[in-house]
Amino acid sequence: MTSSEARTRQLRRITQVVVIATTVLWIGWDVVAYLWGGNESTISRVITDASRDWPIIPLLTGIVLGHLFFSQTLPPRTP
Repeated sequence: MTSSEARTRQLRRITQVVVIATTVLWIGWDVVAYLWGGNESTISRVITDASRDWPIIPLLTGIVLGHLFFSQTLPPRTP
């Protein structure tokens, strides 16, 4: 394995940890917001309300998710 491949593998692992940690943080905050403030305080409710005021939010979300999941040619998986 070259040093470039090793660096890429290390950065990939760090990225995975960051994604998992931030996901746990968002879920944790959503639970706290629900327990302290009810459904009106949850992340999904805030985003839904904002989307009604700014319809560009769901459009941009769809564009980003479409590019993220469907428009990429997938390389072979690395172990």
